[in-house]
Amino acid sequence: MYYKNSKYLSKDTATNYDLYLPEYFFFDNYTKSYKEEIDIIISNLDSKIYNTILELGVGTGRITEKIIPFSENYIGLDISESMIDKITRKLANNKADFFVYDINEFIRSTSSLDNVDFLCSFWAFNYSVLAHFERKNFNTNTLIPCEDLNLAEKQAIDQIVRLLSLLNPGTDFLFFYFDAYSVEQSYVTTVLEQQLPFPHNDRGYTFKVFKKALSFASEYSNTHLNGYVYIKNDKHLLDYFKTLHLKGAINTSQDEQALINHFSAYKKRDGTYKIPAGVNVVKGKTK
Repeated sequence: MYYKNSKYLSKDTATNYDLYLPEYFFFDNYTKSYKEEIDIIISNLDSKIYNTILELGVGTGRITEKIIPFSENYIGLDISESMIDKITRKLANNKADFFVYDINEFIRSTSSLDNVDFLCSFWAFNYSVLAHFERKNFNTNTLIPCEDLNLAEKQAIDQIVRLLSLLNPGTDFLFFYFDAYSVEQSYVTTVLEQQLPFPHNDRGYTFKVFKKALSFASEYSNTHLNGYVYIKNDKHLLDYFKTLHLKGAINTSQDEQALINHFSAYKKRDGTYKIPAGVNVVKGKTK
């Protein structure tokens, strides 16, 4: 089903992602240089070839197409029907299967993932954690908060632990989890918290819950990388935030000008932007 005002569930979601999603670069501590996001992901695969890779939140396959060669079989999920339609056409591959699935629904309905030896999710898993704290009515595009935050946290942790317990002990995993306190994300969260405050008024709370859950069911490391998102010009900045980051929240010329003004300090002489961004690279094995 499609919802016009949703950035993930509209008919044009996949088109907008391919048109407007910018490139991210992060400082690599080994090479002492900025590397594109996908190169950092590949370096964390350690040149292994896996039997079955499961990716949660594949989008249109920007990252997926680079990871498929590291597997004998590939399973990709995304909540967006338009994303799955696009990636299925884009990556026609007899060893890759893609399905429309909400991450939490998938975890609840799956009895075993013992065929999977590598689990990954890039930028998407935050939304499955946040879903325990707020519910979205896609028909009205409104958010409904959970009344019991302690219960929501317990349910989120139980869900993550369940996901890891479906895997065999020793299964590798890799998550890219956005830095909610970065310059780029803080503008987004400032706008969003006007609609509904984040749990405990902490925009990075879901990542803390995620790490807490991991500590129960895995051995993992978390490496924070600083970097930037590269924006081509003012139009790209507006298109990116209006169709992806903050769809439905930038509606007037005043909203647009406020966005441009907020990031003006990061605009270069040639009109491009390098807006500070961050990522948490979470890598480990299930217990």
